Amino acid sequence: MTHTNTGNAAVFNDFNGDGKADLRWVKNNGEVSLWLMNGANPTATANFGPFNGWSVKDSSQDFNGDGKTDLLWSNANGAVSVWTMNGMNATSIADQGPYAGWKLVDAVGDYNGDGKADLRWVKDNGEVSLWLMNGANPLATANFGPFNGWSVKDGSRDFNGDGKTDLLWTNTNGGVSVWTMDGLNATAITDKGPYAGWQLVDAAGDYNGDGKADLRWVKDSGEVSLWLMNGTVPTATANFGPFNGWSVKDGSQDFNGDGKTDLLWTNTNGGVSVWTMDGLNATSIADHGPHAGWKLVDAAGDYNGDGKADLRWVKDSGEVSLWLMNGTNPIATANFGPFNGWSVKDGSQDLNGDGKTDLLWSNANGEASVWTMDGLNATSIADHGPYAGWKLDDLQPATATVSLVGIQDSGSY
Repeated sequence: MTHTNTGNAAVFNDFNGDGKADLRWVKNNGEVSLWLMNGANPTATANFGPFNGWSVKDSSQDFNGDGKTDLLWSNANGAVSVWTMNGMNATSIADQGPYAGWKLVDAVGDYNGDGKADLRWVKDNGEVSLWLMNGANPLATANFGPFNGWSVKDGSRDFNGDGKTDLLWTNTNGGVSVWTMDGLNATAITDKGPYAGWQLVDAAGDYNGDGKADLRWVKDSGEVSLWLMNGTVPTATANFGPFNGWSVKDGSQDFNGDGKTDLLWTNTNGGVSVWTMDGLNATSIADHGPHAGWKLVDAAGDYNGDGKADLRWVKDSGEVSLWLMNGTNPIATANFGPFNGWSVKDGSQDLNGDGKTDLLWSNANGEASVWTMDGLNATSIADHGPYAGWKLDDLQPATATVSLVGIQDSGSY
């Protein structure tokens, strides 16, 4: 295709390591185009392929620790190819596989803490293989299992704060097992459960800010349980609810900038509740809505770069509302659109390196629009395309001023 960090903003695709998220397009024939971005416009582009059966599985990881995002390709036959990138140039390429019965799961872990993304594979019988990567090739591998009923639920969390990714397993019976890892060796293993009616949701939060991932469970009644973890075992737990119609939408964001994960709840009626957390205690709770026609999308952005997660809403008309948050309440809001055929594709990335999240829009006709944001103001806007057969691919591996209604500090709905 030819083309004639401070704050809380994320940068997933950054192929030249300049702290600015880059764009990746894909054509209907499988061709890939990378755009190095400087704000709303590209400074350089390059196309790759198409390669028969190949597609980019992940463009958010760094396999050689140079601070530049690399490309992880997968083939329909199960093979994998790792490309280490320097901007638009592949500095090394290595193909792996296919291996009978094996499939690559992800590259979100760093099991030896060397700053280089590692690979995790799974076999059709449930066996798991970890590859410690050094650039495009593995320097060591190890296999685990299969264990009856067990699979790795998450291979991206650190439960003991040693800077090395650990393994979180779940069983079909509801049991959970936490393995702390040192490279390819499990230093500790603890099984928990199963507990009748309970299911593990995730380990995305750190509710006491100790640098160790915590567990979040949900019961079939809607009751929520948080476990503060220290390695493979919890140091404290607490249950909340159930509250009629309410469930936790996101347990990974920090709304008051204290370094402790907070809880974002949504109700089936469209209402939202933000709880700022200090460990297992809610320090502040506020309800918002429901607002007719509006739905909360996510809290993935930090549009003013203050280190506090902000809210993004969408109306059934396509109108978008951003809320700059300071704890449980907004300090300012602004609405945009609706614009015919347009929707926000991503509200989590920083495209100009100013530490403030920007907006990436896409149109039903394939066009893309980049808005660099300073709080609730778009400092620059540029439209790109449409280009026949092309569409903007996902950046991540793989979420009107309205009246506010409070609730009791006790947290009862």
